[in-house]
Amino acid sequence: MFLGEISFSTYMVHEIVLRVATKYDLPGLIGVPGSVVLILATVYGLSYLLWALVETRARRAKIAGPARGNRSLL
Repeated sequence: MFLGEISFSTYMVHEIVLRVATKYDLPGLIGVPGSVVLILATVYGLSYLLWALVETRARRAKIAGPARGNRSLL
């Protein structure tokens, strides 16, 4: 269930991590098995951070509605 919660964040960061790994030839530096482990750990670590620091806060803000002083923006 947790992977479902962070799936959108995973979608957002996986391409960036793969491009950085390719740019710096990560498989050439540490081998393919090590690269797979490092890439997966990085993708899921960043996904969790993005989910926890951005997505959950945005969801809470949306549920709470506009701030008391900002009603004129509606």
